[in-house]
Amino acid sequence: MKKNDILLIFGFIAVMVVINVVLVWTHCLAWEGVWDWKTLGTMIGAAITVAVMSQLYKDNPLFKMAEHMLVGSALGYGLVVAWYSMWVNEIIPGIEPLGQYGWRALLQPMQVAAEAQRPQALGVWSVILPAILGLAMYSRLSKRYAWISRFPFAVMIGFGVGMAIPNEVTANLLQQLKPMMVDVLHDSNGNFSILANWQEIVVFIGVMSTLVYFFFSIEHKGAVGVVSKIGVYFIMIAFGASFGYTVMGRLSLLIGRISYLFQDWIPLIP
Repeated sequence: MKKNDILLIFGFIAVMVVINVVLVWTHCLAWEGVWDWKTLGTMIGAAITVAVMSQLYKDNPLFKMAEHMLVGSALGYGLVVAWYSMWVNEIIPGIEPLGQYGWRALLQPMQVAAEAQRPQALGVWSVILPAILGLAMYSRLSKRYAWISRFPFAVMIGFGVGMAIPNEVTANLLQQLKPMMVDVLHDSNGNFSILANWQEIVVFIGVMSTLVYFFFSIEHKGAVGVVSKIGVYFIMIAFGASFGYTVMGRLSLLIGRISYLFQDWIPLIP
């Protein structure tokens, strides 16, 4: 790290300290007791927010420092949550029948689970097998035994794909076909009406024209060219809506940060 970077970081910290002291001194920030952890957290959060937003000017050590703090704190928090949620709350209590029933918990897992009143489908094996697969992932740290990690990764990817494919087929295929399999010429009472099902008609035209656009075995001329051009319009509308939704999400995050800075930290916005 360059000397100027160190001076910039310490100068930023000094400026933030001065601002926070002034805010507390003028009672803009409430400070109760010797250590007000809530207010201190607000100060730190504001400092990190300003450091991250400094990237809008140019790449600088303040942004890198905030980025490293975010990654480090997220990793540490995730590690603690995983330790307590999995090992402390699931695995360690799950293997307690081994100490009480010994080898019988391994040889007769179902009977032991019923006696111990633990709702485990395979007894202690419901905890031991996932724990072994999880620990096997750490074999990636060794070049000699890295091949062992292929088994837990294969199981994880296999289960993930097996659970994702039905959901994807249902959401992106069956739900797309559903509006094209209804009677678009009649309403719910059986009367002839096209306007009553205009949404299904639009979906039908959009899906069919988009499929024609991606059908390259026929030259896009004449009627096929007109239909494929309609498909292009539907694709652009879908991309525009998706991009707009993304921008709205990012703007909502920006509004939240601005509100945090000028409401929670510096009370300029009522």
